[in-house]
Amino acid sequence: MKKSIFIFVMIVFILNTLFSSAIPQNSKIITLKNNNTYYTKSSNSDEKSQGHNTNVDTAPKIIASIPEEKIYLYALNEQEPWYQGLVLSIDGVNKFFNWKTLSMIEVPPKLYYLDLNNDDKKELVVILYEDRGTGISLNTMHIINPEDFTEYKFKNALDVIKDNVEIKILSKKEVEMKINDTIYNVKIGDVPPNLTAYYPIQVSDIFFKHYIKYSMEDNVLKARVGAEARPLKYLGDIIIDYSFKDDEFKANKIVFEGNPTVTVTTHKLNKTK
Repeated sequence: MKKSIFIFVMIVFILNTLFSSAIPQNSKIITLKNNNTYYTKSSNSDEKSQGHNTNVDTAPKIIASIPEEKIYLYALNEQEPWYQGLVLSIDGVNKFFNWKTLSMIEVPPKLYYLDLNNDDKKELVVILYEDRGTGISLNTMHIINPEDFTEYKFKNALDVIKDNVEIKILSKKEVEMKINDTIYNVKIGDVPPNLTAYYPIQVSDIFFKHYIKYSMEDNVLKARVGAEARPLKYLGDIIIDYSFKDDEFKANKIVFEGNPTVTVTTHKLNKTK
């Protein structure tokens, strides 16, 4: 019995020690709801809530961090298979976000801290996973202003595709994609039997559902969206590069990249004067 009590006390001590880097001692995270806005603050343990919906978690868990920048992302509540409700801490200032991410250790959230809009100030990119499996990857992206924790607007990948991509099914083996002023002709070739679980042998429709992956590559925000001809069978990917314009992050470049079993040819449309 004494041994169990000792182990429990040590676990509590370790968790509190981990969290103390962002939350002052003798304080705790207070999650408040005010006018449908959730936020957090450090509060002395004897502070009383004044008409707020208050939820306290004394042992949040670090799930991502950039320690050299004093940036930490904490999970307040684990509801398999997700962490529900996250606290972002930047230089000791904390805010609650009603975000969720998978609690699987294989897909931790990703944090990037860099200047994305050329204002000589760094922004924080938070990438979270909502689903993952064979042929499935769904994540979400948030771009945070670290000075006030506001989110920059950005056009999500599915809306970019809706506004910029047109698709025609020419036959069971051939698809035409128009992306802005470029035509992609996609022809399905021979698919080896061992790859038919991943790549389609024919096509009757194209949809975008199970693979939406945001990433940071060479300091450029990107989205890769799988073009499915059958559930979880991909002709290839729509790849979107983002840039900052008119106070939001928008698609700067959109291309199609075929899978190894298809042949892709492209040509530019003649622009009318």
